[in-house]
Amino acid sequence: MSKQITRENLINCMVEESLINTNIAEQWIGASRPTRNDLRQLMENIQRKQDEKGIINQMSYSSFCEYHINKAYSNYLWSHTLLMSAMVRPFDSNSWAMVTTSYTKKEQTELFNDLLKDIKANNYDDSRYYELILFAKKSISLGYLWQLIRFEELCEHAWGYYTPKNYAYITDLLFQGSNNEIFKESYIRMLEDSKSNFKSTEENDDLLMKKSINNQRYIDLQDSLPFYRLDKINWQIKRDKQYDAFASQFCKYEGIKQMKFNTLKKYCFNSLKKAAKIGLNKKNKKS
Repeated sequence: MSKQITRENLINCMVEESLINTNIAEQWIGASRPTRNDLRQLMENIQRKQDEKGIINQMSYSSFCEYHINKAYSNYLWSHTLLMSAMVRPFDSNSWAMVTTSYTKKEQTELFNDLLKDIKANNYDDSRYYELILFAKKSISLGYLWQLIRFEELCEHAWGYYTPKNYAYITDLLFQGSNNEIFKESYIRMLEDSKSNFKSTEENDDLLMKKSINNQRYIDLQDSLPFYRLDKINWQIKRDKQYDAFASQFCKYEGIKQMKFNTLKKYCFNSLKKAAKIGLNKKNKKS
């Protein structure tokens, strides 16, 4: 933090981070103590305890529900959007467009050379792309390939969320809102694990609420969930076309003839095999 930060700035920061409530903040702002140094020390102590014991829970029951419901909804929506985009482009990355349009050729080369070192250091050996990783002679080709690899990992992760069972769970969760019994049980356990952090009755009163003011919004979110669900087999057929689109661009970067993805893999494998054979023959001649 900057040395110029005021006591009030520090206090407001602690409120925003849910380290103290607004009543305490109002009392401290109007007084001379704790001093600015006291506040800093207090924040450091709380943050150290958070590191040691996990986040100190200051959630009311309604905010507890809000957090978990929004997280489930956004994860599912993210998965749907990501998988939809995977059918129309090899990968989704603003960073790639920024690198290829804003970076100089020298900066691109330095960036992708560092990437090559990272890949070799991590011994990346996914069989789907191993030939291409070893074959790529230009740093931009490797960078382009790495974007595809990272995107594929995201797609695999997204399919973990994107299941009929999870869809049914999320719609039910949105319909019940804060009346969900599992939420109440989980929240009570959280209270029992951190009793010292709940000294007011405000949280307990909130726990007794039968319906959150957000419950109608949860119903609206349920209506906004994508009704159309992707079929993984049909998705993969369309995804295969994106591999071919990727291969075409990869070939342009490498300066070789245009090929589809599977043909490119075979070409890379045969090229590497040929290069290894030539290298072995040279070594035998020397010996």
